[in-house]
Amino acid sequence: MAITNIEAEIQSLSDVSSANANFIESAQKWVVSSIPKNYMWAFVSKTSNATSNPVALPSTIVTDSVIGLVRNGYNCSEIEQKYRGMVESNDVASLYFPTKKHPKYVKDGNGNYDVYPLPTADPAEPAYILYVDYTQIDDDSDLRNAVIFYAISKEFGTKGQSKIIDFSEIALPVIIADPSFGTDLSISVAPPVIPTIDKTILDTSSWVAPQYVASSLQLADFPYMTWNFPTSPVAPSIASNEVADWESATPNFVAPTLPTLDFTGMDSDLTSEDPEMVQARNVKMGTQMSEYQTQLSTQQAKFNEEQAVFQATVQTFTQEANLLEAHENRKLQKFGQELSKYQADINAIISQNQAKIQAWSNEASTRVQNFQAQNQSNLNDFNARNIEFQSQVQEATQNAQFTEAREQREMAKYSSELQKYQQDVNQKVTIFQQNLGKSVQEYSQKLAKFNAELTRQSSLVGQKQQEAGTKLQQFDRYDKESNKYYQWANGEIQKFIQNNERTTSRALTQQALQR
Repeated sequence: MAITNIEAEIQSLSDVSSANANFIESAQKWVVSSIPKNYMWAFVSKTSNATSNPVALPSTIVTDSVIGLVRNGYNCSEIEQKYRGMVESNDVASLYFPTKKHPKYVKDGNGNYDVYPLPTADPAEPAYILYVDYTQIDDDSDLRNAVIFYAISKEFGTKGQSKIIDFSEIALPVIIADPSFGTDLSISVAPPVIPTIDKTILDTSSWVAPQYVASSLQLADFPYMTWNFPTSPVAPSIASNEVADWESATPNFVAPTLPTLDFTGMDSDLTSEDPEMVQARNVKMGTQMSEYQTQLSTQQAKFNEEQAVFQATVQTFTQEANLLEAHENRKLQKFGQELSKYQADINAIISQNQAKIQAWSNEASTRVQNFQAQNQSNLNDFNARNIEFQSQVQEATQNAQFTEAREQREMAKYSSELQKYQQDVNQKVTIFQQNLGKSVQEYSQKLAKFNAELTRQSSLVGQKQQEAGTKLQQFDRYDKESNKYYQWANGEIQKFIQNNERTTSRALTQQALQR
């Protein structure tokens, strides 16, 4: 069956490059399931003739599409499960046993149909299934608009789902480790031991060689930060705003059986001029027609009563659909509010921790600068005191009269060791300051990189929220379009049902008038 025009209209109205074939098939099946079967005879197909049991239902046919079963040209009626044993056991004495002109069927456990009497191998007595063929609701069908509108509703629903924002790509940058600038400055070299000169007038007992006193770097503990970001809000699942299926409540008009009027012998009675017999026959047939009219009126009253209940059911389901639409709108509004709060919470956490890091970094920088300045001051003080001490030693040495060469060598050795001690202290302090400056620079670079990444992620959260807001509006628009086209599709179904009801009503009225 051709659906080329249906596909073209779907592509044009929903602005998709290719109409989804699954949506079109679902739309065709939805139309079939929404209309009472007695109005769908124009779309009925039959299976291949079967000459043996069971009559299999093809996989492409759903059970609720079956409209009847025929054997040898006679409609089969379904056997209640409680009577199937009487039929399957070939109990010909049973009142429920079928005949060729009154065949029956029973469903087996696999959904196939067992027909009784059994279809024989004679092709003249085949059995086949009549079913509503959804593929016939194609380009040439009166219900093509219902298929188009329903499929477009699905297309817009799919477009709306594609606008859901994924926040999984937003990730917290790797937190840098607490800074470690090494241990405090430690001078491992010791000042030389002052020699004791016994045989000279040089008294060294009061000499005190200067020592370098290293400063202690005390950094505050790295601030404790929590990165417990709130869970990103879950995009709401918007239910399809579809009116519930009321097929089971659709009223059916059951016409009473027309009585068999016996005109046999009427001509002979008239010929024999037997008016009493003719009158008796007329009275009998009048009584039968009166009873038929009474039954017809009763069935019509019953149908009208069921029709009123059906209309009330339709109004109830429609009201429920409207209430559902309002509920979905509230869900979308709630999601938008949760999304705004989510960004605000993330920005608050990031700003709070950035403030802690910045405060700690400022304090650490100040303490490191003070430590470096204190080290330099201690070194300058050490050098000044050492120069003064060496001057004293040289002056005292020049004034002293050494009586032995050994004492002179000891003093020379002491002076050399003292110079080396000063050089070692200066070297260690310089190396320590160089390493400290390098460590501080490396940590500052890491901290700057971390802050930059944190700022980038915060900006990404803002972009995502802005994008989510835009796409939320698009989602809402697509959802409304989807619901609009679904309502149009449902309107096409109701119009088709009403047209068939009016046709049925006119036929019944015409039939009554002809009597």
